[in-house]
Amino acid sequence: ISETPYKSNVENYKKFQQSFCDEFCRITKPDGFIVICQTDRKMGGEIISNHITYHNQITENNWKLKDYKLVVRNSVESKDQFRFNYQNCLIFTKTGKIARKGEFMKNILTYEMKKSPVLDLFVWNPDFVELMIKSLTKEKDKVIDCFSGSGIVPHTAKKMNRQYFGVEINKKMYQHSLIH
Repeated sequence: ISETPYKSNVENYKKFQQSFCDEFCRITKPDGFIVICQTDRKMGGEIISNHITYHNQITENNWKLKDYKLVVRNSVESKDQFRFNYQNCLIFTKTGKIARKGEFMKNILTYEMKKSPVLDLFVWNPDFVELMIKSLTKEKDKVIDCFSGSGIVPHTAKKMNRQYFGVEINKKMYQHSLIH
């Protein structure tokens, strides 16, 4: 949010979130999955519960929350008053089946994440990305990352023989991404 035009306008950002959730629901096949993995934010002395906005908008489009995980970044010892050290991972589908086995069975996942050398953002661990792709797709399926950041999701999807597409609003991040 800090690197977008929504930097200081929470209400406009929520409207933006709702519009892209509607679009995710429109372009995803009923047996496909919408995975939202995002941290909540602290802005202006208030917690902005992004995962609740996503949940409400996607279920309003008649999708079902099929799984929910907490993804801890590195450890739980962080005392950062501005950033949470975990992500809420919400997995929606209308009719899709999840391959629930191994690491995917856990409700709390811990993965080492590194800060991007380009921006002050954490980059997803490739093992986590691979787990999500392996559990929710099969070869040749499409994987779309509309907030591609470092490009780790499309990069991993390509390595796993999936069709892939990534979009990133931040020009600097896009120019340094793995898929550029």
